[in-house]
Amino acid sequence: ARDRPYVVAARIGGVSRLQQVFRHVLPVLLPSLTAMTAFHFADMLVASSALSFLGVGAPLGSPAWGAMLAESRPYLFLAPWMMAVPAAALALTVLLLNLCGDALAQRLGGRRRTDLRR
Repeated sequence: ARDRPYVVAARIGGVSRLQQVFRHVLPVLLPSLTAMTAFHFADMLVASSALSFLGVGAPLGSPAWGAMLAESRPYLFLAPWMMAVPAAALALTVLLLNLCGDALAQRLGGRRRTDLRR
């Protein structure tokens, strides 16, 4: 983004480096950053649940979805809903986080390359 014409023009015009970042670089990067943040948050949620399920993360008895899945595993054939509810909650949360990240990226990414010339 440093070699973009509008950043070079701002640099030639005497705009400070901080103003260049906040006015020219950050608005271009913001849609990607928000989407990546939402995706990484969903990844961390899945990793935390997987570690809790394996017994490495949150201790048993804690209200973590992975721990709930681990505790309900012995009762899978007797009461499958005990495992289905935390698994569905985890899957739905990850799906919604990804959809929110996409929606934020699209909403914040309203500026296109042709808009930057104005």
